[in-house]
Amino acid sequence: MGVTTPHLSDDLYVQYTRVVTPHAFITSGVAVSFAGSGLKELARGQAHTWVGALANFIVVF
Repeated sequence: MGVTTPHLSDDLYVQYTRVVTPHAFITSGVAVSFAGSGLKELARGQAHTWVGALANFIVVF
């Protein structure tokens, strides 16, 4: 079994970075992925849209 169609997904990603100080940053983001024809074929039509998120606090010293 394999993927015969190369189109796996379409993704939308939004990221926000805030500089707190010259040495500290906050980054947050969210992503939404929409299954493409290759993934739908592999999952027998049961592939759904999925969402992911991130949050980072970075300190550089």
